Amino acid sequence: KQLQESKDSPMPDVSRFVHGLFERSYPYRILHGGNHSAITNLLKRYKFASSDKKAPAGLSLGSIDSTGPFQAEAKLFQDNEADSIHVPVATGSESLSGTSHESNYVATQTCESILASMVQDHSLDQDFCLIGDKGTGKTILIQEFARRLGYNIEGMLLYKDMTSRDLLLRRVTKKNELAAVQDTAWEYSPLIRAAMDGQIAVLDNIDRLPPTTLATLASLIQDRQINLFNGERMVSDARHKQLQKHLNLTEEELTARGILRIHPSFRIIATSHQVDKTAA
Repeated sequence: KQLQESKDSPMPDVSRFVHGLFERSYPYRILHGGNHSAITNLLKRYKFASSDKKAPAGLSLGSIDSTGPFQAEAKLFQDNEADSIHVPVATGSESLSGTSHESNYVATQTCESILASMVQDHSLDQDFCLIGDKGTGKTILIQEFARRLGYNIEGMLLYKDMTSRDLLLRRVTKKNELAAVQDTAWEYSPLIRAAMDGQIAVLDNIDRLPPTTLATLASLIQDRQINLFNGERMVSDARHKQLQKHLNLTEEELTARGILRIHPSFRIIATSHQVDKTAA
């Protein structure tokens, strides 16, 4: 809407935005033949189909300026930076950084467009997945996204035999000095640590997870709540505040009862290899 307010600038191609948003929400290009054709025909019917085989062009990412603790405003534009839109975004605990010459990131038009798409999804409090073959730059893009938004990264390398418990917690042994024995205790996984601290959890090779383990993430992604195997429960920041008010407890007292707060800045970014359409 803001892009269309200037009468002096040409009207942007709205179909490109609709197609781009639709494809990010429902990546139909990776579907098998019949399903892919059905979606393509539907988009053509409503004149939202892209004329080329590549992903439709999107916005470019401008500056990101802090507006408060864990908050910032990102500038997005299509062709002319003067005709930009500003969207509120969550940030990490580190200071925000602009484009750096010290990193391995190369600010090509394609990379900047992908970064802008990531910021768009991020501004809507959405987690997302980057799909691509090995060596296509997924990790570099995530690192640049985190650096510009002041995030630390908690990484997890996933594997095909990973269980739901492995994804959330792990058992560790700790020496008991008084009894001179080894005690076992639960330790939070990088995913849970990121959720508590408001950082980015990078789930690398999410396509390798078995369906039962992958289903564990559903409630965390959709509802920002999850039950842990040590008896604790994690809930969204808004839900945690509601419980504090309802039970007349402080945040620390509620946490001591085993109800943990998920930081509102927390994000999950998954990576996946390109799906083989010929596979069963």
